[in-house]
Amino acid sequence: MYKSLIMLSGALVLWCSCSNSVQQVIALSSANEQPDQIGDSVLLSYIDTAGLRVVMSARYMRVYAMHTTQPRTELDSGIHVIFYTLQGKPQAELFARKAIRYNSEKRSKATGQVVLRNQQGEQLETEVLSWDEQSGKLYTDAPVKITRQDEVLFGNGLTGNSDFSKYEMLNITGRVKLNL
Repeated sequence: MYKSLIMLSGALVLWCSCSNSVQQVIALSSANEQPDQIGDSVLLSYIDTAGLRVVMSARYMRVYAMHTTQPRTELDSGIHVIFYTLQGKPQAELFARKAIRYNSEKRSKATGQVVLRNQQGEQLETEVLSWDEQSGKLYTDAPVKITRQDEVLFGNGLTGNSDFSKYEMLNITGRVKLNL
């Protein structure tokens, strides 16, 4: 009798300890999610009815499209993006260590030594830069440095259009005039 009571207690403890909540299962499965596609030394071209719009290269690419709560494309180990005008001419160029495109939200985020150059030769440097594809806006709350032909601007935060031809620094913290 005593032996069967101990075995029943042990079985009850094991049975109770092996339950998981739905949140625990989701957290565990998303922590272990695997990409649906993997690419090495990737070159992607985006073309619409007007022609070539974007050419992007990355050392590594992972696409999470199925079995995930947040479909996305992750690019890392160095990315390079060239944006084109409707006439097919380069209008802006971006470099970064990593980028993530959130597919369903149509939003992208570049991180790590982000550099963006526009047609006017202006250069933006920051650690984080986001792009909302639907509104066509670039934005960041991170510290930024903009190098122009005759000056360098420092600040915190920026909003602008997607080709970086028009922008507004949210909080300018410094300005250096260049003597050329």
